[in-house]
Amino acid sequence: MPSLKSKNNSVPVRRYAIAMVLSWTALIGLLLAWDIWQIQQHATMMALEEARNEFARGEALRSWVTDHGGVYVPISEHAKPNPYLTNIKERDIQTPSGMRLTLMNPAYMVRNFNESLKGKEDIVGHLTSLTITNPINAPDKWERNALLKFRTGKKEVYEFTEVNGEKRLRLMRPVIAEQECMGCHDHQGYGVGDVSGGVSVAVKMDRFERMQWRSVKHELMAFSFIWFLGLLAIGAGSRNAKKRISERDKALVAFSEAESKWRSFMENTPDVVMIVNSDREVLYTNLQGGKWEALTRGGGIKDFVAPEYHDKCEKSIKNVFATGKPSSYEVKARNVDDSDLWYLIRMGAVKVGDKIVAASIIATDITASKRAEENLRMSESAYRALFLTHKRMVENSPAGIILLDKDFRITYENPEIKRIVGVPDGEESLALGMKITELPSVKETNLPRFMEGMLVGEKIFTEFPFKSIYGNEVFLSVSGVPMFDDEEFVGAVLMLTDITERRQVENERVRLVAAINQTEEAIVITGPDGAIEYVNKAFEKVTEYSADEVLGQTSSLLKSGKQDEAFYKNLWDTITSGKVWKGCFHNRNKSGEIYIEDATITPILNSAGEIVNFVGVKRNITQQLEFEQQVQQAQKLDAIGVLAGGIAHDFNNILSAIIGYTEMAAYSIDAKSEAREYINDALKASERAKELVKQILTFARYSDEVLAPVEPHLLVKESLKLLRASIPSTISIKSEIDTSSGYILADPVHISQIMVNLCSNAEHAMRRRGGVLDVTLKPVVMDEQLASTHDNLSVGRKYIQFTVSDTGYGMGKATMEQVFEPFFTTKEKGEGTGLGLSVAYGLVKKMNGAIFVESEPDIKTTFTIYLPTVARDWKPLGPPQVFSVKGTERILFVDDEETITRIEKRALSKLGYHVSPYTEPTKALDEFIKDPSAFDLLVTDQTMPEMTGVELIEKIIEIRPDLPIILCSGFSQTLTPEKIKELGIREFVLKPVSPNELANIIRQVMDQPDHG
Repeated sequence: MPSLKSKNNSVPVRRYAIAMVLSWTALIGLLLAWDIWQIQQHATMMALEEARNEFARGEALRSWVTDHGGVYVPISEHAKPNPYLTNIKERDIQTPSGMRLTLMNPAYMVRNFNESLKGKEDIVGHLTSLTITNPINAPDKWERNALLKFRTGKKEVYEFTEVNGEKRLRLMRPVIAEQECMGCHDHQGYGVGDVSGGVSVAVKMDRFERMQWRSVKHELMAFSFIWFLGLLAIGAGSRNAKKRISERDKALVAFSEAESKWRSFMENTPDVVMIVNSDREVLYTNLQGGKWEALTRGGGIKDFVAPEYHDKCEKSIKNVFATGKPSSYEVKARNVDDSDLWYLIRMGAVKVGDKIVAASIIATDITASKRAEENLRMSESAYRALFLTHKRMVENSPAGIILLDKDFRITYENPEIKRIVGVPDGEESLALGMKITELPSVKETNLPRFMEGMLVGEKIFTEFPFKSIYGNEVFLSVSGVPMFDDEEFVGAVLMLTDITERRQVENERVRLVAAINQTEEAIVITGPDGAIEYVNKAFEKVTEYSADEVLGQTSSLLKSGKQDEAFYKNLWDTITSGKVWKGCFHNRNKSGEIYIEDATITPILNSAGEIVNFVGVKRNITQQLEFEQQVQQAQKLDAIGVLAGGIAHDFNNILSAIIGYTEMAAYSIDAKSEAREYINDALKASERAKELVKQILTFARYSDEVLAPVEPHLLVKESLKLLRASIPSTISIKSEIDTSSGYILADPVHISQIMVNLCSNAEHAMRRRGGVLDVTLKPVVMDEQLASTHDNLSVGRKYIQFTVSDTGYGMGKATMEQVFEPFFTTKEKGEGTGLGLSVAYGLVKKMNGAIFVESEPDIKTTFTIYLPTVARDWKPLGPPQVFSVKGTERILFVDDEETITRIEKRALSKLGYHVSPYTEPTKALDEFIKDPSAFDLLVTDQTMPEMTGVELIEKIIEIRPDLPIILCSGFSQTLTPEKIKELGIREFVLKPVSPNELANIIRQVMDQPDHG
């Protein structure tokens, strides 16, 4: 039976629970619906705001055009004359230049503008009116209703509609007629200030609906979570109610069983009921009082209450018997198990007639409530203790804590925040009472924007630099939680942490990582087992492997096989012993190409001295090594050039003597004798030797560039003569030179250089098996087909065609594509620099020409050059004018070659000159110092021991600045035209020079007008 009652009583609980679940669900649903409605309203307002802004922009444009009476635009497909403005005389006008313009009034302009935006914008506009002149502006049903509402004073109308399957918000506002509108619209029947029409703006809603849907999803998740928590609370409450009902049912069952024995109310009351006589004896007690055995044996009230309450009970009973007035008080009862029980004693008089015969006592057990009060008191004590603990925690918190009120005013700052902002010890913060959003440094941060979100319950977390009103500059991490009371924002708690050091460390780490990633050196970090843990960007660029491909791999991935295992064993033994290893790797990248890198591998030790990582810093030196080889080759060329220059200097001195004595011998022999012919042949040979020296200086590249019209056939022939001596006899030379090729604008040195470079290449190709070197030169007229292959060639222009062919081993296609690249060579190491053809290509291009190469492997290679011809509008220089080679001037002649001084003294003396020869410049200077006026001219060599010619000249002109000077040199790198002019040198003569030539030059210098 009891269990049956329990089941029956659990049914209402279940019903109540279901009712609460339904009610809770309904409440959540209503709140969610309200929230979604608010979101929809917000989206609608945003769309409305955008439409209003668009209307405002259009209104501003219309007002501007209205104020100006319209605008004229060029007539075009998109701006045709408005057929509805024919009432305006100047609708169409024409500018002085002939351009036709048409008037666009505001309505026509807005319609054209809206039509131009169709299909391009999210916003579509439409200008309309009830009294239209253009059917295109006719209003639809909704617009017509809106226009009618505007006439009743309505200022704005909007609706949601579909346009071309797209949901849009359509907003319409009236257009008020102004005085300026009457010129075009006075025939439509409205006056100034009337509603002349309206403009509708249709805004796409898809963007706002997407925003709305994101917000709705967030709200659905939040409300679902709250609903679920509510269900959990209802479930827990239902279980608790069932438990209590079960306990109550058991009590009811017990009461029901007792009721069958004791029918009186007293026996069934849960309170202790007693009847006490005036002697304080218990005359009756119910079942509840039967727990106290003394009461059932006729004991007194003192057997029920604790001793400390005896006096209180006595006073109450005495008062009842004396006055009959009821009283109540709380007492502690004596429990049979010595536990404390609390009862509320309500005492009243039992009368028989008017006589008080006894006192009734009803004792209600209030132990549970008393304990609850005690627990509450203890909880309050604990809370106070907890509050004090929390206060101490806040005061001693390592983070700064700020309390804000509902207006974001600072109401509290803990000591740490005072330290962070720099509040002096013992002083209150100046920021207390101020709005945190109005602090100067805070205004410049994003904190005020975040604070606005706290008003709607958003938590914040941000970081920013901060300068306090005390001048402290720190970087802060700020987190904040809003506080609400009955959904009303009452304040916030902010926790601020000084992260300046952490930020600096992070910045340093970022800079370090950036530096490592941007350095040109490849950096690899491995574990102690050699597994790669990190590579920088330079590593990825050099190896062509990405970081993901190599992480976890070892550096053996890059082995090329060029270095043996002993090399790697020595490396590993070095670094595992804690030492730094330096050396070079021959590695292979992902594409299979071999590259060389200079590497330093350093072990990284922990505090215990154990190796935890290896760091490798590597630099790709492949191109550097190639460049060093190229530099070495270039240095070899420079050395050869210097050697050639030195040879030229000595050879010029020898030639000077040979030419001088030969000329003197020729003058002393009969012109018709056979010996004179021999001497003339010797002079011709000397001239050939002189030209050879010039070629040597050209090779040494010490000649200045001089562009002038030249006959290329002469230069080619001369170069072939020079080359014949250096080409092996196994190679025969054939040439076909057209002497009527004309002139080209060039430096003769460049032509010789091109010739030497091409022929040297051909000789090398035929060196092993011999062959034929074929050189041709002829004039051509450029045809269209060939001109189309090169930018420098012009159709119909005259060119000279210069070809050099050889029957050597030829070239493949790949070689021909690179043959003109600097430092590219197919020769063995040490046999060439790879610069010859590159230089030839550059020189040809500089002369506005073109060079081509054709080759068949093992058969033939032909280089063809085209250079444009020029008209010969210049005259070659003739021999110097000789007024009279004889003279009587006194000449100081200085040259370290005694042979030259002797021959020149004899030759010039025969012409009447007084020559003082010296082979030592210091002695010549001493002689000049003795009597500077004893000489009329100084002729000196440049390159001499003890003192150069320039040094001698500088000392002499200090003494006598007006002395004419002639400087001779077989070779010089240091003399420039500027230097010669600065020294006042009248003539600079390049050796070798014959006595006759020198006599002519002396006469020209001495007969110059500026010489006294």
